[in-house]
Amino acid sequence: MVVSEFEGRRGRPWQIPTGGRGSFTADASYLGKGRTPLEVAVARATKSPNDGDVRNLWKRRKGNTPSPLLLIVLWPDAGGERASVCGPSGDEPPVYANRDPDQIFRVASLALDETDHHAARRVLDGYLPQDGGVRNHSLFASHHLFERIPLRADWSDLCRSSVELLPLRRQELVEALGFTVEPSGQATLLRADGQARAMALFLDDSENPEAVSTRFNGMTPVSWAIARATSDNIPYVIVTRGDQLRIHTAKREASQRSGTYVELNLPLLTTSDAGYLRLLFSAETLRDGGEFDRILAETKDFALGLGDRLRNRVYDKAVPAIAGALIARHEGAGGATDSESLSTLYNQTLLVLFRLLFLAYAEDRGLLPLDSNDLYRQQSLKGLARQIADLANQFGIEEVPFDDSATDYWDQ
Repeated sequence: MVVSEFEGRRGRPWQIPTGGRGSFTADASYLGKGRTPLEVAVARATKSPNDGDVRNLWKRRKGNTPSPLLLIVLWPDAGGERASVCGPSGDEPPVYANRDPDQIFRVASLALDETDHHAARRVLDGYLPQDGGVRNHSLFASHHLFERIPLRADWSDLCRSSVELLPLRRQELVEALGFTVEPSGQATLLRADGQARAMALFLDDSENPEAVSTRFNGMTPVSWAIARATSDNIPYVIVTRGDQLRIHTAKREASQRSGTYVELNLPLLTTSDAGYLRLLFSAETLRDGGEFDRILAETKDFALGLGDRLRNRVYDKAVPAIAGALIARHEGAGGATDSESLSTLYNQTLLVLFRLLFLAYAEDRGLLPLDSNDLYRQQSLKGLARQIADLANQFGIEEVPFDDSATDYWDQ
């Protein structure tokens, strides 16, 4: 792959900083827009680099500069080239190894085209962790959307018929998805079988769906569209911006509607995941009682089932285990086990439990730097759970045995 110019961009030379580990050669560097713009620095390695060496190179290149940095390291593979990516910010930024270079450069191009480094970071933080062109922001259960939906009998047909639509944009795309288009002030009504099923916004590349805009009465475009759609009893909002296409539900019973959506980045979709385009955005899908409603219902059923399983595990396994450990430690220190002491230990058990649940929720919702700080990820609740799961899978056992006095994981 020749990257001295990608997406028509003119790169500038840069040098590998002295010191550090690994053998790298510099290719080109690219700057985004605004003050303290995003920098995309491209380097090469002769073989798959160690994640620590990639992160070390990122740190040496970034130094103390305020600008976010995305480092792309290309290396040869039997099938061509692969990429390791680090950044764009943080004390211990994540490294995404063994990625498709074409896809990574498309993501980098999108970030470089953003109006400032804040918007550029949102693009990178949204797409780099997922390794694909579909971004689920709490609208569906991710496991259901990404693991179960592709098992549908019609998935291959959906992907095949969606691929031909990928070059289309804005009004041309929604018309190809089966809608009749009707301008309505700042928005556009999308009708299916004569019924208004979605309100569409065709944003300019310079407009951010989540940024307050004078064009939308001092509201964000998404909030404005959802408020109007809700008032007009239109169930969905579709927003297009450049290569991005997203859908929100505007139904009154939905919570956090502006913050829950599915977004597609059309150039990043592959032949194996393009089916999400027709499945989630077509006029047929968005009809009353159509496939979109059915998938939402399946997601709720899946979440309820998951909640039931979690509740059973909490009360059947977690609470007894935590309480048993606290009682053993209490007795080992010479503590009494009268009713008052046991009541105190039970309250402590619930305190530990709810703190663990809070951490799990915060990590899952992106409120903690699980995807942006590698040090945190290693010490995170999810990271520790994965370590234990990997041990169980490695030895083919259901549960990993621990010494009764071991506190390694608790100490972390």
